[in-house]
Amino acid sequence: MLTQLDGQQVAVMDFSEVGCLDISCADEIVGKLLLGHGHARYFLLRGLTEAHCDAISLVLERHGLAVVTEDRDGQLELLGPLQETTRRAFGFVAETGRTAAEAVAARLDLSADDTRQVLEELLARRLVRQEDDEYRVVQT
Repeated sequence: MLTQLDGQQVAVMDFSEVGCLDISCADEIVGKLLLGHGHARYFLLRGLTEAHCDAISLVLERHGLAVVTEDRDGQLELLGPLQETTRRAFGFVAETGRTAAEAVAARLDLSADDTRQVLEELLARRLVRQEDDEYRVVQT
């Protein structure tokens, strides 16, 4: 199914009906999907419990991957090994819904070069999208 998408749609993996997810299963499901398609597709994990997050986080750490998650209240967060500045930039983009690089720089007190680097990392990892001069989070 993923190969039929053009890469702009968000692939949502809903774990709300998954009771148990061990590390091996998380690696087979999340790890392989992100390794195989994460460079060209947007992913959103929904309905995760703390136990799911623990297993998935270990897989993401092992592979150097990151993914957007949505909690039951619709709040977006990141899982995976990312620097604090990158997480804060994502949090600001998620909070505003859509924002320009200058606003991220002002909010996080970053230079233009540092802001560009952080936003490029988020883009490269397919954790945000860029439309014209604005950045927005991956959502359905």
